[in-house]
Amino acid sequence: MSLAGNGSVYASIAANLAATAVYLFVGYQLYRRQVSPQARLASVQFSVWWAGLGADAGITGLQGVFYVGHALTFPLALTFEMIDLVVVSVLLWGLVGFLVYVYSGKYHLGWLTVYFASFYVVATYYILSEMPYAVGTQAGLPMLEYAGTGNLALALYVVLGILGPELVGAILYLTLLRRAHDATRRFRIALIGSSILLWFGLDLFIPSNTTEEVLVRSLLQFIPPLMALLAYFPPARLRARLGLASIDNGVETARGVTAQP
Repeated sequence: MSLAGNGSVYASIAANLAATAVYLFVGYQLYRRQVSPQARLASVQFSVWWAGLGADAGITGLQGVFYVGHALTFPLALTFEMIDLVVVSVLLWGLVGFLVYVYSGKYHLGWLTVYFASFYVVATYYILSEMPYAVGTQAGLPMLEYAGTGNLALALYVVLGILGPELVGAILYLTLLRRAHDATRRFRIALIGSSILLWFGLDLFIPSNTTEEVLVRSLLQFIPPLMALLAYFPPARLRARLGLASIDNGVETARGVTAQP
């Protein structure tokens, strides 16, 4: 491994492990919030989203640790990939479940669970159909190498399965600004909706082809969880300046009703 490659993977390890701590902290703080019984599942689902992002970053960081230690074998790398796919399926389930409840005030656990279970199965089949066979590198980072090309229709299903419901849900969530009237609710809707869109935007449009791009992308990915933390836990000075209520104000719904703790 070259010196530049070493720098890239070490930067990735540091950034991902630091991001893990931030994401897990946000997820834990949201999980321990006191909310009403009817909003509890939505609160847990949103915690799953942020904690899942922490797990995803942690898997990437841990894979880098094994790589620099010359211990990342192909079976181990493939295992990381399969575990990460489970994590991604669960965190997306959590995000969409939260957005559905916040927008409609109802849970639709049956079809959501079926949808993301099917997403996991199709994504697993697609990865295996590409015939991974070795561990390679890109910008100094470890990546699986594939001997074949998966079915295009399945690839589109996987991509749309990741982006479609989440982006639509986040946009619909932001439309609740028109129905919200108090400062606290508007503040949270704006920051949370924007943080979700920003996370997907960074993942889609920020390249990671060089060491510098890897580091910049990793640092920028700190912004969404910090926005969520600020939305739910604004500092006292900001609360006083903007007239925000305390954190114990619950989850907003499309009806403009706040679920009280």
